[in-house]
Parts: sequence; structure tokens; C-alpha cells
Amino acid sequence: MLGTAFELTAKPLADTNPGVRLGLYFPQNDEKFVFGYLHQYRHLSPEEIIERERRIFSEASSGLLAVEATMKPYSSITSSLGDQTFEYLMPVIHNDQLIAVAWQMNWCTRFLHKVENLV
Repeated sequence: MLGTAFELTAKPLADTNPGVRLGLYFPQNDEKFVFGYLHQYRHLSPEEIIERERRIFSEASSGLLAVEATMKPYSSITSSLGDQTFEYLMPVIHNDQLIAVAWQMNWCTRFLHKVENLV
């Protein structure tokens, strides 16, 4: 139910905001939802989709583990395929139990470059 609600909300947001990735992870059953692209704005083959998901969760794993362990939000500047990204992860808690971790990543290389040129 939460996954369906996330898909109905996150997919349209990600589709209309290039450079934004939204995700939801259920640690109890390892179920994952990911919408949006930081790179590769094209249709992917089934093999590329599997590889993309593996790479995304590899990139997000330290943040996911931090949120699971502390049940507190986590943010960092990280990288994805050589680009700087900002990630923000937060716990989804119900009845004092962690049921999921929601996160977003923004491609920030262009933004940071514009800020540097203003200074």
C-alpha cells in the first residue's frame, strides 16, 4: 500500500524534474522503488535496468544503513557516475518501528558550478 502511494506520488514528480531521483526502500523484505534519473535519460534494456538498480543501491547503501541504524534523517554530498549529488534519506516510522527509508538525490554539479561562478 505504501509502495503504491509512493509510486503514484513520486513517479510524476521525478518525470517532470530531470536530475532528481526518488526512492523508497523496505528493509524487512528488501523491496525497492526508484523513480527518476540523474543521468541516462533514455529507455534501458532489461539488463541495463538491473545494473542501474544495483548501482543505485550501492551508491545509497551507506545512507540506507545509517538511517536504519539510527532511525534519523541522513544527508550528504556524494557522487554518481562522476557527478556530484546531494542525497537526503529519512526514516518512515509507524508505531515506533522503521518500516521504510525514503530518499531523494539531486544532481548538483551544474548548480554548484553556477554558484562558484557567482562568487
